[in-house]
Amino acid sequence: MTANRTQLSFTSADGTPLSAHRWSPEGSAKAALLVIHGYADHAERYREIAIAMADLGIDTTAVDMRGHGRSAGQRGYINAFSEYHADVEAARTAMASGELPFFVLGHSNGGLIALDWVSQNHPQLRGLVVTNPYVARGMHVPLVKLAAGHVLGRLVPHLSIPSGIDPAGLTHETKFVEAYRRDPQVFTTASAGWFREATRAQYRVMHLRNLESPLFYVHSDSDPIASPSANAELAAKLKSPDKTILVRRGELHEVLNETDRKGLFQQIGSWILKRS
Repeated sequence: MTANRTQLSFTSADGTPLSAHRWSPEGSAKAALLVIHGYADHAERYREIAIAMADLGIDTTAVDMRGHGRSAGQRGYINAFSEYHADVEAARTAMASGELPFFVLGHSNGGLIALDWVSQNHPQLRGLVVTNPYVARGMHVPLVKLAAGHVLGRLVPHLSIPSGIDPAGLTHETKFVEAYRRDPQVFTTASAGWFREATRAQYRVMHLRNLESPLFYVHSDSDPIASPSANAELAAKLKSPDKTILVRRGELHEVLNETDRKGLFQQIGSWILKRS
């Protein structure tokens, strides 16, 4: 099968222009999937899984969140996590998926956004997939830098500082690491405002106990960016009417770009279709 690709342009609740990429199946769709990328990331990097989902009959849209990719806004900046929630709602509306069973997939910061959005807004959706959600830092950050981040988040939230992310920690697939280094839509800084709001969202999500939607929680035990221990803890304690946990042994942060990604695509697609 061949996916049909289109670009969507729409606005969030506060008027921020947003962009998204849609991969639709040739025949009738069986489900609709919204993909939320990570921080300093963008929607086009999810092309492979989007095509794989479309080939399974899942109409898939990947949105550029505000401050990322082709969407408007200061790179990586937010005033509050609720702005991300509004972007998700706007993307869902723009998808115009009608009565199709609706699913969300969030990776890294996108996983944090998705978990926070679902817990705060209680949307109607058929299932939530998260891959290595950024619920806690995996890399060591000196206490001085952490303290400075909190202070700067209050005083100069628009200030951006180097994120310290090593692209080699993303995946064992070197072609994706090199593409990431060359990608003009990727940035290597983090805004103080995002750091402040992400820390607050992490606190909320790590204290979650119940989710109303079915949950497919994918995390790896060797992720240097999103804490493997925090993800294992949250995956185990979260209660859901239908929960599946998948631990990817030896894989790094971007499990959707790892060497065995096609097998994971099939697992995610099968999970979605069984609930459609």
